[in-house]
Formats: sequence, C-alpha cells, structure tokens
Amino acid sequence: MVTSELKINYIRPAIGSALIARAVALHGGRNQAVCRCDVYDLRDDDEVLCATALGTIARLQSKPEAGQA
Repeated sequence: MVTSELKINYIRPAIGSALIARAVALHGGRNQAVCRCDVYDLRDDDEVLCATALGTIARLQSKPEAGQA
C-alpha cells in the first residue's frame, strides 16, 4: 500500500484542552481506499473544527517473478 494523495486543511489553531479525531472510510475498493478525518478542538465542552484531511491509499500491483505466471 502507498499513499497516492493526502490533503490537509488547517482551519484554526488547536488551543483547547484536548483534540478529538473522527475518521470515516468514504470508499473501500479492491485497489484503493479513500478516507476523511476531521479534527476537533475541545474548548469549554464545545467541539470546534480545527483541521480536516482527505487521503487516498492504493495497492501496488506485484509483478510475478521470472518463471512464474
């Protein structure tokens, strides 16, 4: 597996007491998967979005060794 794309948007600084990350797989296929992750900052019992990411991972196709089919 390799990362074929990764994009992170930093929306605001994380200055609260804790971070909460929630991720979801948007697509899972035979050769690739796409996932999203939102990161929230816990401020005074409120969750404030501070970053969001979208990533794609892909499976590398292995080549058969010489003499194998």
